[in-house]
Amino acid sequence: IEHEIGVGGLWPLQTGRLSEDLDLFCDVVEVLHDLVSRPVDRWYHTWSECGWYHSNFSIETGRTIYRRRVNQLLKRSDIGLRLADSGEDVGRLIRVTDEARTQLVDAVLARGDGDGCLELRY
Repeated sequence: IEHEIGVGGLWPLQTGRLSEDLDLFCDVVEVLHDLVSRPVDRWYHTWSECGWYHSNFSIETGRTIYRRRVNQLLKRSDIGLRLADSGEDVGRLIRVTDEARTQLVDAVLARGDGDGCLELRY
């Protein structure tokens, strides 16, 4: 985390430090998205009740689950941000808009007509 955002002493995460600095909070949320993955396989090591071992990690599945869970938490806050689920901003915090505006942007992006321009007709 320190290497990615240039701030030391963040791990283990301290809620007080993150709640005092919105920019730092946003940086941590985004870098955790970039670093997360989900184990595909696991096995239990019984010796001395050692516990579960995980292997074969899926980056995309981990990131999808992370975005869903973080967005659920952010939706309950008044911060007005969420992690983008698609496009070039995927995994980045973006401003929340109303549902109609979100659907309009999604429709324009889905068109994929190449020039990225939206023709308005009156």
